[in-house]
Amino acid sequence: MVDFGHYPVFTDYAGSQSLGRETFIALLADLVEGFVGQGVSRVAVLNSGASQERPIRDAAARFEGDSALQIEILDFRTLGHGPDGLLEQEGGGHADEHETSSMLALAPETVRMELAVPATGVGAPNAALPSPVRFSYDPASGAAYNPMSATGDSSLATPGKGRAFPDALIDDCGKALTTRWPDLQA
Repeated sequence: MVDFGHYPVFTDYAGSQSLGRETFIALLADLVEGFVGQGVSRVAVLNSGASQERPIRDAAARFEGDSALQIEILDFRTLGHGPDGLLEQEGGGHADEHETSSMLALAPETVRMELAVPATGVGAPNAALPSPVRFSYDPASGAAYNPMSATGDSSLATPGKGRAFPDALIDDCGKALTTRWPDLQA
């Protein structure tokens, strides 16, 4: 598990950190090389951030000529959508109904629902965001910013909704891995 990643979009939020793109790619490549050195022939990467998709694929590309190594990349944003019909919000994406519901199910002590509110203004669901997306408190930057860092309506979150999402994510990961490597089904 890599606890830091390439998340430049959030660095203007206090405490948020991001590895540089090349540092992140080098870190992943070093980790994969370490696993290969230990005899690993299959690596599954579970990516939790859209800004990391390209760098992860660039790191994996360094191993394309290695016929003894297979890498499967799974992106959170494409997985676990079966229960999306439970959601009431339009849009969302960060600290929204989905993420807050998941936290209420997994670690309710970390959620302060009395602070949960719908995102408003820039960064609210369906608000126009700059491309590439970047959040900045500096109005001169032209970037989006929401002081709560939310892009959804966390006030709609419930533990019941949240219990469905981790199960769907795990199921989709399992299906993707057994599709890539059918022998895992045994």
